[in-house]
Amino acid sequence: MSSPEIDVLEETLPNDLAAIGEFAEKVEAFCQTQNVATAVAYQLNLAIDELATNVISYGWDDAEPHQLHIKLCRTPDRLILLIEDSAKPFNPLERSVPDLAADIEDRLIGGLGIHFVRQFATEVAYERVEGRNRLTIEKQL
Repeated sequence: MSSPEIDVLEETLPNDLAAIGEFAEKVEAFCQTQNVATAVAYQLNLAIDELATNVISYGWDDAEPHQLHIKLCRTPDRLILLIEDSAKPFNPLERSVPDLAADIEDRLIGGLGIHFVRQFATEVAYERVEGRNRLTIEKQL
């Protein structure tokens, strides 16, 4: 019994916000070659942008170079995104759901990115493994 074909896009990004835009082009090209719908590719890139921006902006308390590892897999029926970093421990799934009905002036800052990811994804999981944050997002196709 053979396993299904899995195609992978994998890259280690520096903690530089400009790297996210460069990676987005690779994600778009990967999705095109994998016949992923344009709308899903757009949502995927938005999720990566939100999550990577948060890690780069808030994950480390110093100005030293750091890296985050991003792996995108396409199985016959799913997209699987793994974002892993050595930033301080942070489980975005512990964030409360933002009150979207509240007036804009009354809303707490932040939380919309992970809310979007939860809406986009079929499954989202977080774990802290060997001093690293690991967020896995799966999207049923």
